[in-house]
Amino acid sequence: MNWKIYVIIGVLCLTGLSCQKDEIPSIITYEETQLVIVEPIEFEISSLIGLNLPFQVPFLDISLDLSTSEENTNPHIDLIRKIHLRDFMIKIASPQNQNFDFLKDIEIYISTDVLPEIKMAHHFNVDNSIGNVLHLVPEEVILDEYLKSDSFDLRFELVADQLIFSDLSIVGEWVLDAELINNP
Repeated sequence: MNWKIYVIIGVLCLTGLSCQKDEIPSIITYEETQLVIVEPIEFEISSLIGLNLPFQVPFLDISLDLSTSEENTNPHIDLIRKIHLRDFMIKIASPQNQNFDFLKDIEIYISTDVLPEIKMAHHFNVDNSIGNVLHLVPEEVILDEYLKSDSFDLRFELVADQLIFSDLSIVGEWVLDAELINNP
């Protein structure tokens, strides 16, 4: 009976010695993680005459420049890279019956105090039947440095082919594609 105990102990020892544990590599590689970020935006287009009238008048092309400053409030912005614009959508919030038929062209630019202005998106030759929602065509630019700065400026360059006689409240969102930095 003693010999059975010695055999069992011997088999267990050999089994324990023959097990090999995998070493954990010092650097674990990760696959790319893509994510989508949606940022809201709002701005106003003021009436050209200071009065709110319920109509517009066809006219020669008029250039309008609007600007807005945005603060970087995302504490995790440094955890992403390769940020580029997927979509920039704007919608007329008020007056509700208004549409973008007054608009001929729109271009949107981004800049910071230290970085030059670049074009982010545009929409040329806006169709008169477009309605009150407008999707802009994104430019192929990487926005990392601009969006990771403390603040940035957005400039809207509009060309209208009608006189605007009512204040317009515009809301929208810009959709960004980004890559999560998995291995800092």
